[in-house]
Amino acid sequence: MLPLKDMENFVEKNFDQAIEDLFRLIRIPTVTAKGGHNSAQAISELKRIFNELGFKTSTAETKGQPVFTAVLDSNKSKTLLFYDHYDVQPAEPFDLWTSPPFEPEIREGKIYGRGVADNKGHIISRVFAVKMLQELRGELPVNVKFVIEGEEEVSSPNLGEFVEKHHNFLFADQTSCIWEFGGKNASGFQEIWAGVKGICYVQLKTMGPKKDLHSAYGAVVKNPANHLVAALDSLRDDKTDKILIENYYDTIIPPSEELLQTISKIEKEFDEEKLKTVLGVKEFIHGLTGMEMLKKYYLSPTCTICGIWSGWQGEGGKTVLPAEAHAKLDFRLVPKQTPEDVIQKLRNHFRDHNFNVEIEWFEGYPAAFTPLTDPFVQVVEETMIEVYGHEPWIHPWSPGSGPLHLFAEIPVLSIGVGNAESNAHSPNENIEVEDFKLGQICIARLMEKMA
Repeated sequence: MLPLKDMENFVEKNFDQAIEDLFRLIRIPTVTAKGGHNSAQAISELKRIFNELGFKTSTAETKGQPVFTAVLDSNKSKTLLFYDHYDVQPAEPFDLWTSPPFEPEIREGKIYGRGVADNKGHIISRVFAVKMLQELRGELPVNVKFVIEGEEEVSSPNLGEFVEKHHNFLFADQTSCIWEFGGKNASGFQEIWAGVKGICYVQLKTMGPKKDLHSAYGAVVKNPANHLVAALDSLRDDKTDKILIENYYDTIIPPSEELLQTISKIEKEFDEEKLKTVLGVKEFIHGLTGMEMLKKYYLSPTCTICGIWSGWQGEGGKTVLPAEAHAKLDFRLVPKQTPEDVIQKLRNHFRDHNFNVEIEWFEGYPAAFTPLTDPFVQVVEETMIEVYGHEPWIHPWSPGSGPLHLFAEIPVLSIGVGNAESNAHSPNENIEVEDFKLGQICIARLMEKMA
């Protein structure tokens, strides 16, 4: 094993180069949700970064954005696979950013820029972990592969086809995977996430008159915005937070005793007040606290209105009865739920309750997780204890989502360089400089321990 001091010295010596590579990547606005017009530029930059370290790189075209792969075969018995993505969330609203989202900068010990936490900072920290082992050991102790896609932020619609075509490349014997996100929580503890919830993202539409009308007609003409609001209100009981779609919970299985024990261990160290401060809320929904709050956080499916719009949105008043109304929802899914099943039940619900609501489109994937008894969990835990000086929190799965189910035949864990206030998907996205540095050491030491 390399001395930690040597690893720290490498990080400091190469910090400027790591930041330069990170900034160059962040400056490319790879917003797939708005067309993904910069994918070729991002892949060109990734090729430069990986080719300099001797990786064999390739680009797999899909029906959407291409998937970038990089391989460094050291002829070892074990392989560490990294799943990452080069696409980022839209940066709007721009006026809430302290500095422009695609002009990264360092302020007060933090690196700011769209995509730095989700997920370009992780990519570069992992790349420099490889560089560290090459320079300090002369070779890698394991084979290393990267899969970096460009559609994670739009539910990875074409990744499944890629995984199917490249199955042997991805799932060779003794392969383990580090997923795209991770970091430390509001209490300052590093975290290991052993899976993700699933997601079903839906856009809805209701139609009324053929054009916006004078609102005086509201006395006699049905308002599609009112109709959509009533339909949305029928999906969830605000008093109990229960989802009211018929048969919605039928496929969900009760949590195992092992799962409840894992959550109970987290509850002993969980700082509710600190998390409330980070989130900017006075209380959790319905006053939930302690173990009951955590069980709901991990184990419950959700139905969330992500956006709703209709009629006049401009400044000042305009008295109209809108011609149409729209909403975006996401359903976070627990194991055994699927997006297809949720959509069918949603359609049935609207039909049975006489709501004339069109599902314009949907996307998503099921939940997936690695059993906490898998040996890879112990290796990652021991690595983090050594590098960070404390036991990490181990979560059964993240309440967020990702296409992890496509990789579920190998052990997959999420660790990384984010923090509780990284603002992923929000303005002023950031990671801490110190976490960026320690993340490199953590990944390098993990590869040593795997060997």
